[in-house]
Amino acid sequence: MSNHTTADIRNIALIGGSGTGKTSLGEAILHTAGEIERLGNIGDGTTVSDFDEEEKAKTHSVRCSVLHADHKGIHYSLLDTPGYPDFVGEAASGMGGAEAAALHVSVTQNLTFPGHKIWDLAGKAERTRCVVLTHIDQADPETDLSLFIEELGESLGARCVLVSVPDSVGESFSSVSLVPLGGKAEGDLAALQESLTEAIVEIDDEAMTRFLEEDSPPSGAEAEALLNRSMKAGELVPVLCVNPLTGAGVPELLDLAKRVFPSPLDGPFYKTTEGEAVSPEAEGTSAFVFKTVIDPYVGKLCILRVVSGQITAGDHLKLARTGKSVKLGHLEVVQGKDHKEVHEAVAGDIVAVTKIDDLETSDTLSDPAHERVLADLIVPKPMASRSIEALDHGDELKLSTGLRRAVSESPAFHYERNDDTGELVVHGTSIMHIESELKRLKERSGVEVKIGIPRVALQETINAKSDGHH
Repeated sequence: MSNHTTADIRNIALIGGSGTGKTSLGEAILHTAGEIERLGNIGDGTTVSDFDEEEKAKTHSVRCSVLHADHKGIHYSLLDTPGYPDFVGEAASGMGGAEAAALHVSVTQNLTFPGHKIWDLAGKAERTRCVVLTHIDQADPETDLSLFIEELGESLGARCVLVSVPDSVGESFSSVSLVPLGGKAEGDLAALQESLTEAIVEIDDEAMTRFLEEDSPPSGAEAEALLNRSMKAGELVPVLCVNPLTGAGVPELLDLAKRVFPSPLDGPFYKTTEGEAVSPEAEGTSAFVFKTVIDPYVGKLCILRVVSGQITAGDHLKLARTGKSVKLGHLEVVQGKDHKEVHEAVAGDIVAVTKIDDLETSDTLSDPAHERVLADLIVPKPMASRSIEALDHGDELKLSTGLRRAVSESPAFHYERNDDTGELVVHGTSIMHIESELKRLKERSGVEVKIGIPRVALQETINAKSDGHH
């Protein structure tokens, strides 16, 4: 990894409905940080994040992908998640590796139901949340942004405050200005600074007293700390404006993330199955697998978050689920489809390990002297089911292997053999989700299946009177 500490890390899940600009923002951040020379295009299938053939064909994300960027002393790990509700399990995976979640909302279509659902999921996972407004350049120039944000806050049930202000709405949108934290703002920013200050001092009685009774607003460093606390407590949601296609607002977003977004030291901390919080400074090494990928060239790739301590290539850690010792032969940083080998990772880092067959999503690795079992990912329950059967009975073994791989990759996908009907039944968040997994299975394993509606087993019941003695 780059030479950074845990305090220098910002792990951010990019969440929101489909078509709101998550992948484009990830691309813009990579470009701003100098990780890529030119911006890729979703329509052309040239973005770093959407590299899967299915994603290129559909021109939207299907899997959670990992991006990394180093910018002005901060190491950013971005988890680009799908916006379709069919793949909400992938959004859950992404939030399993991050402290913060950035909800993308298009000004041209308001908040969608999938966006609201993913926002609530981030709340349940106790992630620090912000809002990123996109498509400002495509909006009606007469759009009242203040009213839009007010209505958005009512819909989200949150206090939304504008912190980066666009120079205009519509085609002429070209830049943003950050609302100053501390100091004295001029012009239109002064009123916004006043509103922001009033909001952040509410988290601290002493700061509020000084502000209201002594007319002494918090200084820059104190204001940043108060905004950080307000965000973590869910008392305030900062709203940022960007245009990922031109880069407008992206440097300002990174600047604010550096100053006020939580590092792994700020939490929220991972918790054990007993409810104990594990800080990055806790004794012993522990790591959590939040995503599994089956790569056609590398094989099984488990993406893990270092929760405490640090890990080094060649370390032996204990796998909590099996009690076995596991050797971390290689550590890799994943950038879309590309992998770069690294020697070590500190608490807060996101790295991948390969060729460990026993490792699965939601697994915990820890050193034997400080064993821990971290709580599983919070994943929505499957809502749709289909029965499947291999068209060629000789493919039963390949079908079984393919389904196990699918479950490893997609935390919201399950399968079972119904004892009453004898059918093999798969479960997913939607029919589209199930069809996507089965299509992937066919492409990888060559197994074609017959898909049907699961039968309902009829149970025996009393249907006539009878006399009995005992």
